[in-house]
Amino acid sequence: MGEIINSYIFPHPPVIIPEVGNGEEKKAAKTYDSCIKAAGEIKKDNPSTIIVTTPHAPYFQDYLYVSTENNLTGDLKKFGRRDVEFKFKNNSELLDKIITNARNEGINSGGLDKEQLKKFGLTEQLDHGALVPLYFISKELKNFSIIHIAVADFSMDELYNFGKCISSAIEDSDEKVVFVASGDLSHRVNDNSPYGYSPFGSKFDNLFVESIREAHFKRLLTVEEELSEGAAECGLRSFVIMFGALDKYQVTPDVYSYEAPFGIGYCVAKLNTMLS
Repeated sequence: MGEIINSYIFPHPPVIIPEVGNGEEKKAAKTYDSCIKAAGEIKKDNPSTIIVTTPHAPYFQDYLYVSTENNLTGDLKKFGRRDVEFKFKNNSELLDKIITNARNEGINSGGLDKEQLKKFGLTEQLDHGALVPLYFISKELKNFSIIHIAVADFSMDELYNFGKCISSAIEDSDEKVVFVASGDLSHRVNDNSPYGYSPFGSKFDNLFVESIREAHFKRLLTVEEELSEGAAECGLRSFVIMFGALDKYQVTPDVYSYEAPFGIGYCVAKLNTMLS
């Protein structure tokens, strides 16, 4: 029987990658150091597969996209570095189980071929929401497969149930999985933000970090829309999928850090997991 070994919350600002930041990553030193720490823990976990949920993959109102290509590639050329490239093997067998489980639950999910993606002006390349965490992880760990999962404009309950479909698929496999939920928090925490300040910013981030520390994940399924939209949060849907995947697990959280040096909230945390 497969299992989720541990789970992690990662932010995804490209600036914390030294090749991109060119020194600016030092302004987010807590986040940078915590990402290195989390990657070191994942090396100890030694997973066969890493599942990454990200809010920056193709996003649809009525369809939850997952990458189905055998090899998943990406680079940081959008951020000025064509030389920072990535290639990972997709765990297609486990992914098929996830898609089947989701469809059996009435959750519309799957891949898109190149022509369909092109029609929507999208690409099969891995997005920076996945690549930033994988950059740090790849420094520590080799020879793992990944599964790349987008979010969708579904209800929080439906996203949570999709996470449960992931967990059931893992149980029906021999995989040892690490779950990485990628997402920044509010983009409007303080005046350093290019998006402007909002009082909802720190309110949302405080609620989120407190909920993680208390392992009170379901509280985050009922965040008022006024609060989440006012905060201009990024990662909640990504995190909710992970919370659903951990529904059967006992979770002991460890928040490594929180900061908002550029007016955008970054939280790094490990969710130590054990099957109930």
